Amino acid sequence: MDSGFSGLFTGWFARYARGDSKRGVIVDLITKVVSGLWILLLLLSPAQAMDNLEANNPDQKGIDSPERDKSPERVNSPERANSPERANSPERANSPERVNSPERDKSPERDKSPERDKSPERDKSPVRPESFQRVSHLDASIRLDMRYASDQNFIGRPVAGYLAAACYLAAPAAQALVDVHQSLLAQGYGLVMFDCYRPERATKDFVQWALTKEASQKAQYFPRTEKSELFAKGYIAQHSGHSRGATIDVGLYQLPGDKVAVASGDTAAGVCRRRFDQDRKAGLLDFGSDYDCFDIRSQTAHPGLSNAARQNRQMLVNAMSSQGFVNYDKEWWHFTFEPEPFPTVYFDFPVTQE
Repeated sequence: MDSGFSGLFTGWFARYARGDSKRGVIVDLITKVVSGLWILLLLLSPAQAMDNLEANNPDQKGIDSPERDKSPERVNSPERANSPERANSPERANSPERVNSPERDKSPERDKSPERDKSPERDKSPVRPESFQRVSHLDASIRLDMRYASDQNFIGRPVAGYLAAACYLAAPAAQALVDVHQSLLAQGYGLVMFDCYRPERATKDFVQWALTKEASQKAQYFPRTEKSELFAKGYIAQHSGHSRGATIDVGLYQLPGDKVAVASGDTAAGVCRRRFDQDRKAGLLDFGSDYDCFDIRSQTAHPGLSNAARQNRQMLVNAMSSQGFVNYDKEWWHFTFEPEPFPTVYFDFPVTQE
């Protein structure tokens, strides 16, 4: 470049010495100088642009650069980790390292998360408290005729929550019931259980049934009562004392060889007497109406009873009250142990074998 400029000026002085037009010589010189500078600028511009780019971005690497892929800023970038495309990537979701990672499966935060343990899917059935006892484990001679675990009831089908024909009660009530049974055995009788603890879901099942028009069992259980009156007359309620674990439905059976119940003098005629013959053959005493009869005839002190039925009701009330059970006067079979162990708690664990 230096030799080019030297030749340019040498030629200019030679023309000037020959007496050429000064103005023409000067114009020609300026034109050639400007053209040279313009060419020089074009040659220097790309190199200068790259220098400026590297100066302003010292850490930027090429797209295919290994240093770019291993850059700590890229690996640990929160924006990259939380990217929706990355989170929803099927390759990432199905990654063997992710699926089978022992660190992921054994994470304390994963195993002990309160939100995970308390999810509805993990707590579908409440657990029976240890304070509830199965009556048959305390005394196997107490008979069970658990009607709500079968279709032998006013709904005509098994009731929700009854997965087995078992009797559970809060421990104090269970022990008191055994004491009643033992005192009756000495007199030639025993207890037969129709219902004990009742899950809350069973009561809700009753309520839902009562709101429908279904009444296939009306002739047997409530022949003189309209279904629409069952709430008002107290036969069905929103909650039941049975769900608190100290209320029972109970009757009496006679020991083999006792002829008192058979010779009661009553017949199968009348209100709520469909099970009369069946219950007598099973050894159950006659109480003047079938269990769960929604009628005034079920009132404990109802006057229109045979002498045998009246005596049997009184014998049952006396035996139960001796151990703290109080009768509900509208249902001869209904008793509650007092004081109740759980007076304000309504349980909902299902009735099962174990």
